[in-house]
Amino acid sequence: MATQSLVIILFSAAVLSGVAACVYFLFRKENPALLVLVVEKIGVAPDSSHLKKEWVPLKSLEKTLEHLIKKNFSFISLADLKNKKKLPVKPVLLCFMGGYQTVYTQALPLLKKHNLKACLFLSPRFVDGYNECQSPDEEPWQNMLTAKQLKYLQTSKLFSFGAMGLNRKDLSLLPTGETLFELTESAFRLKKLFKLSIDGFAWNCGLKKHEEKLTNLCQKLEKLPFITFQKGINSPKERQILRSIHLGKNLTFAALQIFKQR
Repeated sequence: MATQSLVIILFSAAVLSGVAACVYFLFRKENPALLVLVVEKIGVAPDSSHLKKEWVPLKSLEKTLEHLIKKNFSFISLADLKNKKKLPVKPVLLCFMGGYQTVYTQALPLLKKHNLKACLFLSPRFVDGYNECQSPDEEPWQNMLTAKQLKYLQTSKLFSFGAMGLNRKDLSLLPTGETLFELTESAFRLKKLFKLSIDGFAWNCGLKKHEEKLTNLCQKLEKLPFITFQKGINSPKERQILRSIHLGKNLTFAALQIFKQR
């Protein structure tokens, strides 16, 4: 009987220790980090959507932004990273990917309301059009920003701008030379057609297995920041190849990382 009691006590102690270790690991305060929050489509995904995780409801986005403000996070611009400015204690880079019209119709009012900085990554090919990369048989078409709306975003001074690949291809599958063309040509056209200053690039895939390629590209692209879709946080000292948190796909992870920066 005494042996059984001892076994139960030891087992309980082990379980409690394990639980305590998990709680500590999950909720401990982390060292200061740079959070890169990625938003693609704003709104509620249509029932027919095959890409539901790319959507962020407007109320969810607003709640996240208000929580960050309440917790004294500072919203930085892509230009701040490019120019190697000293970052605040709790920096956040808010990125809108793709150039969807909801950046103008839904995100802009939120940014104006709270005077927040953000950055927009897009391809010149899709301005004044729709997202022709997605088949209408599989995904409802999304209207893209018009040239007039893009000009207004520029004059608002709330946005800095970055280039995505010209044709929205998976850049990880292309030879380095073709990848370089996709990015440089996109940046060139954004500058020439829309008078945008390009402060960085978006790499529309993960970082794993491609870090060497990205490092080589950074050297050829004036060492401008690269936002990747690899999930994670960054040291405030990192300025080039950056992990991100996709709010549509990683909302729980985002909430945990924000909590750890409390």
